[in-house]
This record gives sequence, C-alpha cells and structure tokens, in this order.
Amino acid sequence: MARRTILTSIIIICALLMFVSINVSFIGYILVLSWTSYRLLVKRDFTLLQTSMFQHASLKLPDFEKLSQDETLKYQRIAYRVGWWVLPCTIGFLIALISLNV
Repeated sequence: MARRTILTSIIIICALLMFVSINVSFIGYILVLSWTSYRLLVKRDFTLLQTSMFQHASLKLPDFEKLSQDETLKYQRIAYRVGWWVLPCTIGFLIALISLNV
C-alpha cells in the first residue's frame, strides 16, 4: 500500500516541478518510470497495478493476498506487459531531456 501511495505522490511532485525546472522534473520522471519498469519487468510486481496510474475500468483487481497460483501468474504476465509500455515512456522522457539540453 505504501509503495503505491509513494509512486503516485512522486509523480504528482514531478508534475509540480515542471513549473520550477523542467530538467529536474524530467529527471524525476525518468527515475520513477525506470524504477516502475524495473519492478514490472524484472520483479513482476503486480501489486503496482493497483496504483491509480495503471487503473483501468476493464481491469478488475481482486485482493492480491488471496490469489491462487494460477491467478498470481496471470497478474504477473499482465504486469510484465504493462512494464513494456512503461519502458518506452521512460525512453521518451530521456530523449526529450537530451533534446532540451542540446
């Protein structure tokens, strides 16, 4: 629960930092999205799917502590696929940061 709250809070802080320094904001986004893609791709941490940035009306998420082994594998595969969507976003922020500073 705390990890999900921290992730959402950091993204909000990075959005607010855009008014102060876009470079610092992009660095923050790169760090957060890198950590998120690592958690989703390598660790297959499907509990991050409960974060508001990944919530979707069609994805009904049950209580993760009461899942069977098959359901756990299903949500790990979903987390892995979501991780592959987060990774290009990370690379996009990195390219934008580089192009802003050239």
